[in-house]
Amino acid sequence: MSDDKTILPPCFNYEERVYRIPDETTTQSTSSVPDNGVSFGAGSIISVPMLKQDSHLVPDSMGIKCTIAFVNGATANSIVGCPALTPFSRVECVNNGTVVETQMGFNQVQNMVLQLTTNAAQRLGAASAYGYNATDIAATDEDGRSIGVSATTTYNVCFPFSNILSNCNKYVPLNSGQFRFNIYVDQLTNMLGYAAAQTVTSVAITNFEICYETVILPPQERNELFSKPRLEIKSLTFIQSTQPIVSGSAGQQTLVFPLRAQSVKSIFLQMSPTVASATLVNGAFDSVDATFGNSIAGTNGVGVGGSYQFQLGKYMQYYPNKPINVAQNRAQVILELKRAATSLAVEYSKIYDKNNDLSITAQELNYATNGSTNSVTSATATTIQQPSKFIVGVHVEKLHNNKTMLSGISTMSQGINAIINIPVATTLALNATLTAVVDTVLVIDQQAGLVSAVQ
Repeated sequence: MSDDKTILPPCFNYEERVYRIPDETTTQSTSSVPDNGVSFGAGSIISVPMLKQDSHLVPDSMGIKCTIAFVNGATANSIVGCPALTPFSRVECVNNGTVVETQMGFNQVQNMVLQLTTNAAQRLGAASAYGYNATDIAATDEDGRSIGVSATTTYNVCFPFSNILSNCNKYVPLNSGQFRFNIYVDQLTNMLGYAAAQTVTSVAITNFEICYETVILPPQERNELFSKPRLEIKSLTFIQSTQPIVSGSAGQQTLVFPLRAQSVKSIFLQMSPTVASATLVNGAFDSVDATFGNSIAGTNGVGVGGSYQFQLGKYMQYYPNKPINVAQNRAQVILELKRAATSLAVEYSKIYDKNNDLSITAQELNYATNGSTNSVTSATATTIQQPSKFIVGVHVEKLHNNKTMLSGISTMSQGINAIINIPVATTLALNATLTAVVDTVLVIDQQAGLVSAVQ
């Protein structure tokens, strides 16, 4: 069928409406501080009430800034992962006493997101904000921070705060109930790398603030918006579950993760040692290939790698259709990660978007499961600056970047299965952690002043 009518592209559309912001509109840059203390140590909770007023939150303006100090004794050590994120293990968003979001494993998840949404140059350029120091960063490694011997290591950080409010696709009214964030500080041992003698004695977090911008509209426009009885704002969050891979596991392993959500967009599997060691020094921040995919065939009976695949949805469909076979093509993991990353808080227009960056070097992808044991080379123990970053990610959204409220796969009836084919028995106990990126709808009842979330 032919059509002789010429249609000009959008760049010639002069009828597009031009929006004008009311003259009396003001934008405020503000911050909220904890109301339960000024200094917070390992295992404590930082509770921060948000501003409550007739204004709207600019979602992606949210950030955290604070000062972090470690006191150490006679043995050198290091902070694992991103020094700004590692101290914080869990985040809760609460409104009028109702929990609307809980992010378990906040430090591990957001450290992964940082790896998958920034490249080496971006991390290097923001080194001070993320807490890296000059002795621990280079063009190919931006992870960890050294802790000096018999000294206090103090550094300031400021980083984007990912949560259900900051991931909203519309401005959030702050007059419906009182928003509050509870940020949990992790245990000290979980923040530190492996050391034969552990002499770090304490951590103190001070000068803590959640900073953000708010927009205050003129009375007429403000009253019009606040008179709407019910608002539904699309957002996203992260849910997580962990299953063990015991030492000696072999053959097809099906790990069942009881994650329930109406719309799963992407899933990411990280496999970390249960404890840090001399060969896997980053503990939970080292993610390795459980199938020995980078080991020499025949060395100590080790094979050349297996495969990964996932099942989810009403009919437990396989994702991807064909398993990710690390024996045939280990680099496929990177392509699948880039696909999966299109569903993160930074939504890219396409898989090969020039801004769809990640920061995983060949060294970080190709560490063997057991560190220097059964490895391709004799010196493959992970380092604080270059952790193992073998992360298996799969995109499962029905449509990329769809603007509908729920565009992913429902796991409400059944959980998510990770199917791992391990050709030769493992020699290391691992924790397999599955993180799902899920659509969330922030429901605001402006008449009753109630806020809830549907995911």
